[in-house]
Amino acid sequence: MSRPRTPRDLVAAVEARPVLPDGTDERFSGYAVLGVHFASGEILALRRFAASSVGPAYVSVWHYSASASWTMYQNIPEAGGCGRYFSDGVERVVVCPIRIVWTGASRFTVTVEDGPLDWQVELGSTWTTRLLSRLAVALPPPVLSSGLGARILGRAAGLLLRVGALTLTGSTPNGFRFLASATALYHVGGSRALIAGRATGEAVASARDIHLGDFRIPSRGVFAMVSANLRAASDVVAGSSGI
Repeated sequence: MSRPRTPRDLVAAVEARPVLPDGTDERFSGYAVLGVHFASGEILALRRFAASSVGPAYVSVWHYSASASWTMYQNIPEAGGCGRYFSDGVERVVVCPIRIVWTGASRFTVTVEDGPLDWQVELGSTWTTRLLSRLAVALPPPVLSSGLGARILGRAAGLLLRVGALTLTGSTPNGFRFLASATALYHVGGSRALIAGRATGEAVASARDIHLGDFRIPSRGVFAMVSANLRAASDVVAGSSGI
């Protein structure tokens, strides 16, 4: 019997053979930390897209400060990364080197070299994350590609994970509609960071409603393998792909 695949295994497979989701929209696939709240009041999120239809693969780290402002770091120019969709909702987009190093089967570090920011993440699984991961793989594509299906799945998954609704569809600050899918879910079991030499403290649960456009930060840290389709709102036609 083969051993269970770990988060590091899943990431290695995606990095070795990245595949874009179907469609003609702007598309991405990879993995993400949807958001982690810290005792300092700060939030960190990660997007690593190994496949992109609008440019090279990239990494982006989102930082929400204790003074309630967003900074978005990414290792490619703004037009090809998260800044393309979210820059109108953040204070600044910084282009700089970012490094992700997996230090264990369920642990990795993220370093924003010009931030400077050093972030440690440890992942864990429970029966709920395993159940939701199996369900996401088993669902038929029409459900996953439907805006209504994404909203229902996001609410159900958020309830089971006790993180609030997971936002799988909605609008970004820059006027794009997004439709995402999340598989292979894990809890962020532990996390801490240094931001400009200052410790954030431990990861905590938070009921604060922090969002960028329609995307809301979960109340607890969640990691997932993700894919996303995005389309400018002006191009969205009723009855189209469901975005």
